[in-house]
Amino acid sequence: MLVTILIYIYPLKAIFNSMWDVLSAGRLGQNFGPFTEGQARAVFSSYAIGYSAIAIEIMLLNLRGWQLREALRLNERERFVTLGALTGWSVPALVGALSLVLALTLPLRQLGWSGWVYFSVFILIPLHAAVRRRRWRRKQAAA
Repeated sequence: MLVTILIYIYPLKAIFNSMWDVLSAGRLGQNFGPFTEGQARAVFSSYAIGYSAIAIEIMLLNLRGWQLREALRLNERERFVTLGALTGWSVPALVGALSLVLALTLPLRQLGWSGWVYFSVFILIPLHAAVRRRRWRRKQAAA
């Protein structure tokens, strides 16, 4: 996981510097100059792969905890939390996969959408958490 994070940092820095440069009209961030189409796709694609890889690695750790739930003697709440973490980390993994698809398929003028799609996690993760809380309350009320 550390190796994935280390590889992931450079494209993250490049994308955020470019984003701040665009949003601040050149006052913040760094303009990386004109990217060729291939370079721009490579930066967005490597970011998407790194982002998804980290989320998948955390999903796999939670999957292992779920598989060992009997041996770990997880109670009902711990099982619910573990399963929620497993499904919750699928959100960033899927957003990263969507970004990768967009980075590889969008025309150059619309390539920025493969970066902006990450802001959807600010809606999707709280939505997932709200659904999980509602399910827990229903489960508790039924018991």
